Amino acid sequence: MTHIALKLGYIGSNFYGFQSQPDFRTVVGELIYNLKKLNYIHNPKEAHFRIAGRTDRGVHSLGNVVVFKSNKDFNINELNDNLADDIRVLGYTNVSDNFNPRHANTRWYRYVLFNSNLDMDLLEKTSKKFIGTYDFSNFTNKGADNTIRTIQNIQVNISNNNFSNNKYSSLILENMVDDDLDILNNCEDFSGGPIFIDIFGENFLWNMVRKIIRVILDVNYGNLDLKDIDNFLHPKFSKKPVIKLTNPRQLILMDVKYNNIKFSYDEYAIMRFSKTITNNLINYKREYAISKSLLDSLTNLSN
Repeated sequence: MTHIALKLGYIGSNFYGFQSQPDFRTVVGELIYNLKKLNYIHNPKEAHFRIAGRTDRGVHSLGNVVVFKSNKDFNINELNDNLADDIRVLGYTNVSDNFNPRHANTRWYRYVLFNSNLDMDLLEKTSKKFIGTYDFSNFTNKGADNTIRTIQNIQVNISNNNFSNNKYSSLILENMVDDDLDILNNCEDFSGGPIFIDIFGENFLWNMVRKIIRVILDVNYGNLDLKDIDNFLHPKFSKKPVIKLTNPRQLILMDVKYNNIKFSYDEYAIMRFSKTITNNLINYKREYAISKSLLDSLTNLSN
């Protein structure tokens, strides 16, 4: 029996969260259904099916991890051919029987911001306040036995927003019809480049990343100051604040990393997922252009 770890990419907006839920489409639900269908597992419990961590409804991933035991030799293309286009096994590896996917060395989350008026220097200064080991009980909506967490690093960058930088883009563009190519290159978008806030830590509390982002933004908007963060990170000396959640659809679980574990990534799987995401981008830009045209036309009716 082989113990297999899979690296998953998925478009979170198409799922009702990660963990299995009756009567709702979820990442785990879809994955287990197809693992059973292909006789990789018969029962998740008997197969020791485990996950690195849940992601909320709407959160995307390029690197979440699940593990299971199977008597069947794993074939990544066989599984991907049975999965829908919005979920893809990007890589896999064999692991030892005592491997626990929750015991990661680093989890990397990325939050994408679209406000070009944000103060980059203040974003960086505010982000650095979270680096280190603190009690993050003020940054979760759910109780936990241990709320001490360590933020290893936070980086703030502006994306160049250039599709051609994708190493698979040339192959995708070769097979793209002219209309879609025009939409991809010419429709209005956030061409100034979104802002990425990358957060690295061993593990996180439920909603912790989205609440950290909210506080970082509230400092930038002038609703909080840097001293408030010091109080939030020392909950014994402050009243529990009400911290709202940011939009989950702007959050990506970029990767989950382990010491001495190296995944074999599949070029064909990555190419297929890149094509799916590109098609989504074209559809979004098409809908954006049409909606903007409708809105502009309605505005002109009253002039």
